[in-house]
Amino acid sequence: MALQRTVQIVLGAAAVATVAAAALFTQPGMEEQPVAPAAPRQGEKQAETKPKDTVRFGVRKAPAKTPGAVRVTTFNVENLFDDKDDPKLSGTFEDKGTTKPAEQMKAAADAIRQLDCDILCLQEVESEEAVKWFRDGWLKGMGYDYVASVDAGDPRGIEQAVLSRFPIKNVRTYNRQKLGGRQPDKWGRENNSEAGSPFEFKRSPLQVTVEIPSSSVVDLLRKAGKTDARAGAYELTLFVVHLKSGRDYDAQRHAEAKGVAALVATIEKEKPGANVLVLGDCNATLNQNALKPFEDAKMRTIFSDRNPQDPVTMTHTTRRCIDHIYYNANIKPELLLSTRFVLGMPARDEKADWRTTPPPPGYASDHYPVSVDLTPVEAK
Repeated sequence: MALQRTVQIVLGAAAVATVAAAALFTQPGMEEQPVAPAAPRQGEKQAETKPKDTVRFGVRKAPAKTPGAVRVTTFNVENLFDDKDDPKLSGTFEDKGTTKPAEQMKAAADAIRQLDCDILCLQEVESEEAVKWFRDGWLKGMGYDYVASVDAGDPRGIEQAVLSRFPIKNVRTYNRQKLGGRQPDKWGRENNSEAGSPFEFKRSPLQVTVEIPSSSVVDLLRKAGKTDARAGAYELTLFVVHLKSGRDYDAQRHAEAKGVAALVATIEKEKPGANVLVLGDCNATLNQNALKPFEDAKMRTIFSDRNPQDPVTMTHTTRRCIDHIYYNANIKPELLLSTRFVLGMPARDEKADWRTTPPPPGYASDHYPVSVDLTPVEAK
């Protein structure tokens, strides 16, 4: 009996030593050798492995559109290049072989179909031809009969576009328009080859006016079980923007935002009562100086009261809200701010390197669509 107790003590000590040694070699930062799972016994089912959830931000399903309302959406669709070689692009900016993968176009189209937006504003498209190619191939039957996309002066060949179920008019861009002020000597630590030259739009905003005919307004109201004696044609002016990207370019973005705010002021002066939205990829969060010109112009965003840590309103895979819809005072009464949302979509892990990490199934873009509904009847 004494011998048996001695053996137990020795074995117990050895077990403790083994556990301690294991703990020593599995401290944080030290890798542990993987252990292959045991094969299931006969008649035993193998445990199912659920696919990894790759939707980290936004809502998982687009809410139904408000009856009688029009839905407006902005979406940086990430490099929507078609399958045709653009002879104007060569060298560093050669577009041959850059066609957006079919599976990503399908994912983008699936999201757009789910959104059922009436006015869709896109960023990072190659051209009007590329937008129509995408529409005709992937968005058939959605009623986007009207398209606008104009060269924005970007050397990489990307621009903004609008697809609409209602007529588009007054299409304009402001390529290389001077914005006042002078460029700094450096962008971060890098020397600026254009130091001292005037700020100008690096990628012009796309300005359009969308006209919702009175017949369409009446139809919308009828479907909602409403009538309104004020229901005439409704117009809204859109500035679709894609401000300069890059961590160190806040001053450039600020100059561009100031330039867009000045354009809005001109519209409001020429046409008092104009309904204006500025929307798109601003490459800046609301607390950054780059977007202060919009605030100074008395414009607000649909997420002006958002919690900066709320994942439901993140618009980019880097855990930032950088895609915005700004509105002026005239259109505020018609906006249904309670309908605002960001549609979540599959994305890479937050710390993954996009250069080396393939996107997950269902991936369409590194940005997510942002939407809001509005009632197209002028408030009196």
